[in-house]
Amino acid sequence: RFPAIAVITEGEKDADTVTDLKLITPIGEPVIGATSGGAESWDARLVKELVGKKVVLMPDADEAGAKFANDVKASLEAEGIEYRVVDFTGTAAKDVTEFLEEHAVEELIDFIGTDWIQMPAKPVQNDTAADSQIVFGIVV
Repeated sequence: RFPAIAVITEGEKDADTVTDLKLITPIGEPVIGATSGGAESWDARLVKELVGKKVVLMPDADEAGAKFANDVKASLEAEGIEYRVVDFTGTAAKDVTEFLEEHAVEELIDFIGTDWIQMPAKPVQNDTAADSQIVFGIVV
């Protein structure tokens, strides 16, 4: 089962790249990358697994990617699934993996929107603890 937000990419490399970022939703749920297996592999029946979720679509910035994006968008729209598209055209990157070789993760998040996806909480030093333990999340 998918978490609340899934990122659909064309290939496994990009799906792994997204998952490895360990991004989260604003309520702390994990964001995962997923793929159907390539630009020609989308099957409209796959969208049934995404009903009730939000989807970020990250097609490659080429002709095959545009067709893939159109196919996926048609399926999402047919099911009334809310989605956003990250278009790498004009960034000199073909896909999300190449984009992240030259750009910060925060730039990718800005493309998507922080109302959907955020950086994970990092361990921070809790200065108020006598034993200086590391806590996860934000210290207030």
